[in-house]
Amino acid sequence: MEGTSVTLESGVPKIHRYDVIIWRCEHGDSVIAKMTFGIFATFDGADGRFRGTLELDYKTGSLTIRNIRTKHAGLYHLDITGNITIFKRINLSVYSQDWSPCVIAVIGVAFLLLVVAVAIALICCRNRGSRQTGTEMVVQFSGIRRRTQNNSH
Repeated sequence: MEGTSVTLESGVPKIHRYDVIIWRCEHGDSVIAKMTFGIFATFDGADGRFRGTLELDYKTGSLTIRNIRTKHAGLYHLDITGNITIFKRINLSVYSQDWSPCVIAVIGVAFLLLVVAVAIALICCRNRGSRQTGTEMVVQFSGIRRRTQNNSH
């Protein structure tokens, strides 16, 4: 999710002094982090998308991207060479916190349907109450009429 941090794990418990670690991003296939003989560095990327967001763990070689954005989504390559050789690919998906216009439209339509349903329910209840009151009045009038008819005989 946008705004959080994500760590791309190297899968190696411990990096040795002579291991060479290179992290690359599919965007231009540029090197974004590198560690050689215990000296490590991070790079902004060709278009600057990683400026101030990368952190390389010198113990494990894992790469953390802070304050992640959708522009950071993509395929990452890790190459570790030294005592062991590891080639790893990680596909990173980043979901936006912004609501798309489609989602907003669906929420708006759902709200309007709810308002219409409540209005219809209120009208039905009011009409049902009027009919019951009218029935009672008819019963009362018919009762009075009977008494009147009974009194005239």
